[in-house]
Amino acid sequence: MTVDIRVVVADPMKDRTEFRMLVLHGPEAESAQKIYRVISANVLNMRSSPDSSAPVVSRLARGSFVRVLRLEGEWCKALTPDGLEGWVAAQYVAGIE
Repeated sequence: MTVDIRVVVADPMKDRTEFRMLVLHGPEAESAQKIYRVISANVLNMRSSPDSSAPVVSRLARGSFVRVLRLEGEWCKALTPDGLEGWVAAQYVAGIE
């Protein structure tokens, strides 16, 4: 027997809004704004290495937050809130406003 349990958040934007406000206005806002970014593309491939032909490890939706770990040319090494690490095209990673 297989049981499939799904948790649905009543307001999926609530956590994003709270995080955004913390980054912009929290006690460590100045340093937080340097390392946290938001995905600006509709869907952005997160890859295993900084190469457009590298395997896709995840797809990030517009509005997703990431922590910038490193910049390398046109690529950004990023960490998602759920701990997934990979490379994304830097042109689609924007400052949080």
